[in-house]
Amino acid sequence: LSNPNRARSLIGSFAMGNPTGFNAASGEGYGLVAEAIGRIDAINPQVAARLLTAFRSFRMLEPARRRLASQALEELRATVEVGRRASRKLSRDCSEIVDRVLG
Repeated sequence: LSNPNRARSLIGSFAMGNPTGFNAASGEGYGLVAEAIGRIDAINPQVAARLLTAFRSFRMLEPARRRLASQALEELRATVEVGRRASRKLSRDCSEIVDRVLG
């Protein structure tokens, strides 16, 4: 995840190129991407913010999936866990995009 091109390639291709996996009915795709974005945000906020654009179209989803995607974004916005001990706030880059996406 520390290599920006690899992180964007791996997470971005899953989120933007695999709609079946990303929009899984269980919400696991949203959780996976949101967790990865939280980890990447600590290393490279610009790449994390770019990956957040995968959530732009979540309002067009059916209500159950929309709720799961929104929940993943809300959890990401609240606090990002770094490791097991410390927690921190989301970077300004990511906060702006999450706020814009959630409205």
